[in-house]
Amino acid sequence: MRMKKLAVMALATALSVGSVMTASAAWLQEGSNWRYQNDNGTFQTGTWFRDADGRWYHFDNNGIMQKGWFQDADGKWYFLAYNGVMQVGLIKVDNQVYYMGTSGDLFIGDMKIGNTTYNFGLYGTTNGQPSVPASATFGGNGNQSLNGGGGGSSSNGGGGSTTTPVDDAKDAVDKVADVADTIKESSGGVVDAKVEPAVEDGENAVKVEVSVKAAKDLVLTPDSEDKKAVVSAVTEVVSTVVSEAEGNATVKIDGVKLPTNTYPVDMLDEDKIEELANKYVTPENYKAASKATITVTVNGVAVTYHISLK
Repeated sequence: MRMKKLAVMALATALSVGSVMTASAAWLQEGSNWRYQNDNGTFQTGTWFRDADGRWYHFDNNGIMQKGWFQDADGKWYFLAYNGVMQVGLIKVDNQVYYMGTSGDLFIGDMKIGNTTYNFGLYGTTNGQPSVPASATFGGNGNQSLNGGGGGSSSNGGGGSTTTPVDDAKDAVDKVADVADTIKESSGGVVDAKVEPAVEDGENAVKVEVSVKAAKDLVLTPDSEDKKAVVSAVTEVVSTVVSEAEGNATVKIDGVKLPTNTYPVDMLDEDKIEELANKYVTPENYKAASKATITVTVNGVAVTYHISLK
């Protein structure tokens, strides 16, 4: 009997050791819910989790990945999409527009976007403006329909999104395009900003053509209204480009010698971008049809924007 007990204990030990050795970190689906299993076989529970691509998720105390609006222990509100990914920047939820800060928390107060200041009031929402791309439009439960409206789920959850890194890069380009449209509307037609669709340039790279110009003959003297308007537009476009990026950005301007061509993304704040835009928006560059080039990385994909004044 004793030998039988020892044999059972040995088998149990072997099985437990084997389960630890074969476990690996992975997303697991249970019905409509998703969980994340760690390398040691345990699950993420009651905590924030950041994946290898830098995306943030939150799991409840039962280890279920959360979606939709979520209030953390710090009292701040966050929004988690259909695939669990924490959102940042402008989003539209149930036809209301919100701004989620760089840490994902809901912003409340006045914010200048383009040339317009919006009030994100008591509940962090505006009156439906500014415009938000379909890729950032959701229902209150985090779901997203195929046509961009909130309500219907369009893909798998729990990090199992069917989107590719190039899709994410193109979504970032769409946000820049929406900002360009906002600039065009808010300037009353004085500035014509346009972003062409992203063109794939290999497996992990895309290129984008951008034009920011006055809708009449440019007068680019240092204090002219034309120069101020175009510099402001270029600054807003590039600020949006940088807000969607990670790592470093390569900045090049034809005919302008810069102290460095590579900047950490967090160094390219609005003041620095405006400084570079002032160097770029000149009569000489306009006549020479010069281009400014900025290359950023979005989810591992190199996105190169060519910005022209014509």
